[in-house]
Amino acid sequence: VVAAAAQAAAAILVRRGWLVPLRSMAVAGPGEAPAVEGTAWLWSLPRCGLLVKALLQSRSDVLRCLDRQRFGRAQQHVVERAAASGLSRGHLSLQYVLQDMEGRGLLSVDRAAPAGTSLLLSPAGVEAAGALKRKRKR
Repeated sequence: VVAAAAQAAAAILVRRGWLVPLRSMAVAGPGEAPAVEGTAWLWSLPRCGLLVKALLQSRSDVLRCLDRQRFGRAQQHVVERAAASGLSRGHLSLQYVLQDMEGRGLLSVDRAAPAGTSLLLSPAGVEAAGALKRKRKR
């Protein structure tokens, strides 16, 4: 009874995307039995691929916008307007993307600027924006 309940709970979690079966990467050799699939499980985040894709697209939109600005510096409202279409498609807020980029060292946020919040590309951000330019030229 307990095993059947555990299998039913696992099936529900698999359908919702929270659990995926562990697949062995090693191929069994001659005379060796492969591991039984479905005996081990990994936790997963539902639709995590879409989240990562939206984050990367939003990050590149912000990098492109700041790279176009003089000295790689712009007010936050300018970046919001430029990246609005990409952010709405990915359902991510600009604050989330900016905190991610600040944590990765791609930009710095100056909240004490007299005209409002100012965003500045770091040297790593300039390099990443240059890589985006080279990628687009191909």
